[in-house]
Amino acid sequence: MRTQPTQPTQTCTVAGGTGTVGSAAVTSVVVNCATNRFLVGGTISGLAGTVTLQNNAGDDLPLTANGTFAFATPLLSGATYNVTVKTQPTVPSQTCAVANRSGTVGGGNVTNVAVTCTTNVFTIGGAVSGLAPGNAIILRNNGGNDLVQSVNGGFTFTAPVASGQAYAVTIVASPLSPVAQTCSVASGAGVVGGGNVIDVAVTCETRSFLIRGTASGMTGAGAVLQLSGGETLPVGDGSFSFQSPVASGASYNVTVVSAPLGRTCTVANGSGTVAASDVTNVDVTCVGVAPSSGSFVYAESETTSATRDTTNVDVFIVAGQTLSIGTCIVPGASGTGDTYLRLFNAASLEVASDDDQGTVGECGPDGFLTFFTFTATTTETFQVRAGCFQEQTCDGTVAYTLSGT
Repeated sequence: MRTQPTQPTQTCTVAGGTGTVGSAAVTSVVVNCATNRFLVGGTISGLAGTVTLQNNAGDDLPLTANGTFAFATPLLSGATYNVTVKTQPTVPSQTCAVANRSGTVGGGNVTNVAVTCTTNVFTIGGAVSGLAPGNAIILRNNGGNDLVQSVNGGFTFTAPVASGQAYAVTIVASPLSPVAQTCSVASGAGVVGGGNVIDVAVTCETRSFLIRGTASGMTGAGAVLQLSGGETLPVGDGSFSFQSPVASGASYNVTVVSAPLGRTCTVANGSGTVAASDVTNVDVTCVGVAPSSGSFVYAESETTSATRDTTNVDVFIVAGQTLSIGTCIVPGASGTGDTYLRLFNAASLEVASDDDQGTVGECGPDGFLTFFTFTATTTETFQVRAGCFQEQTCDGTVAYTLSGT
């Protein structure tokens, strides 16, 4: 055999091809030709998972490593081949493409099929809820790729992440203005699979703060404050704090619903809008009222010189004020019988008293009505006790005036 067939490639053999020619034609020479078979293969690169190739819709070939490959079933020379991807890699998700995928088998193995795999990338996103109007939150993925989100709803980071790679969504800073909020992330970390991540949940809640301040000029039981028509708070001199927090961005209004006896109170810095911290500058100041006057009626007997069973009335006196009080001399005062007045301070200590003023006529025909003055050195509530001398009977009107500071 001088030359073998090439299209297709075959191998031919000769039987009975040698001998001596006799007296007739030689007819016993037999030539047998068989078409050659060759493998179909090539190289694969970029593979990070498992890919399954096919040739001519069959002869499945799973591959897990980069390098050379060849299908198990050889093809006859002259036959066609067509290499395709049956299943793409999923862990991680990849897309594999085939170059030089089809042709006709020639006189040797096919080795130039080129499979190139690239890992797919996907976006990272989710939804924001609870974000206050006008606020903005800065989100971050994997330590970079910051995203400013100023509305509730969906968000997506601009930089995609390759399948099989980790992602971690964090909050760079929760918003403080115009409303202070605390934001948190749920489902914020994981490994990218075969699709976009859409379930990162960012939830924002508005923070609340206390309303606090300082009170001064309080006497007795002090004052009662009210916060925005709700919580009431008794206060004395010194610092105070309402227990009900107020949401950032909400308004507040501190008022005085009850002032100390004989005092008027003013509130400075008592209203506004809560920002991003406790309100600490509310200032409540109470001062004594202007000089005043008053009176009360009494009718007593057997008070043992105003030491028991008396008619008692509180009078608030500011330090420096002078109390003029009696059942005579003071305009509006009157009395019958032998009256007795005593004055006690807040500690129940007697600070002034009078039995018989002694002025005949103006203070009764015998001068038995009562009058005295007292100048206070402290600001407090005093108590007037009206009664009769010894066990006698008396009645009338006790009148008083306050003058001075």
